[in-house]
Amino acid sequence: MISGGRVRQNAPAMAVAPPGRWAYLDVGLNMWQQSSLETVVVAVAAFGLLSCAAETGEAESMVDGRLLEAEQGTFTATFEMNAPHKGLNPLTIEVFDGEDEAVSGADMEISPWMPGHGHGSLDTVAEEDEPGVYIASEVYFNMTGYWELHVAAAVEGEIVAKFVVPVQVR
Repeated sequence: MISGGRVRQNAPAMAVAPPGRWAYLDVGLNMWQQSSLETVVVAVAAFGLLSCAAETGEAESMVDGRLLEAEQGTFTATFEMNAPHKGLNPLTIEVFDGEDEAVSGADMEISPWMPGHGHGSLDTVAEEDEPGVYIASEVYFNMTGYWELHVAAAVEGEIVAKFVVPVQVR
């Protein structure tokens, strides 16, 4: 406890202001702390909305049949998705090895990821329709904005190629 401007040795860790003219200081600090917390919450929410708005800009989508090189492995692939939109979207993938031969018998896993928000959507798989051509009928985007499709191709249980495919969902 504070006594006569001095702190006693056995004082508790938090001194209490004596009633009277200093009591408003404690109330004012508590109000300031609460106001600061509310300000931080509002600022974080505003930042989230602004970053969301920034993501709806014109990011290049690569699901138009262009040939992409794998980030891992010596493979290439094309990805086709007509007008990606919120909801379920079909995706066609053609995969080629380093000698431009179609890759058959691969297990294709697709993980949609929205990097600006730090979340994904439902993972799905693509089934082989014909040699080297895989179709995922249900790639799900739960909101508009910039997404990435993380695609892994595995042969006999071993991942042989990984692709990251940019997608602008409208």
